[in-house]
Amino acid sequence: PDRVDEQRNTKSALNLFLYNVTQNEAWRNMNYPSRNAAGELINNPPLALNLHYLLTAYGAEQFHAEILLGYGMQLLHETPVLPRAAIRRSLAAPTEVNAGGGLPSAMLNLYTSDLADQVELIKIWPQTLTTEEISRLWTAFQAKYRPTAAYQISVVLIQSEASTQQA
Repeated sequence: PDRVDEQRNTKSALNLFLYNVTQNEAWRNMNYPSRNAAGELINNPPLALNLHYLLTAYGAEQFHAEILLGYGMQLLHETPVLPRAAIRRSLAAPTEVNAGGGLPSAMLNLYTSDLADQVELIKIWPQTLTTEEISRLWTAFQAKYRPTAAYQISVVLIQSEASTQQA
């Protein structure tokens, strides 16, 4: 939110900002990486994360920000679970046709992440932040307050591909 330059940006826009990452409580108790007596890895449980985002609207004219935030919230409300096909499409390998758009070059390897094929589906739901929590966040951003809604994305599983030994 602190990087949005309102003087140069004359268009209304939505900003999705990752402000916190926490471990998923349900998956946290599954297993920890274990090693045998020789110190070799014998199991490889995933790191399960919840991602906390702020959806913030910026308006070029009066009430544009509020209307745009409402529209963004409606879209997230209507899509509480990200379909696997949408994830695959978003993280697709670049082709010659779409090489000019899509992911920035530093993120092109995301298409190998297998995010769409993880065991759990990715779910989106609104979070309730108090006025004090929102005030602290915007103070930390050192930016002017904008209409904001908080969301939690759960669960993203990150698993090492290191080989393991039999127990």
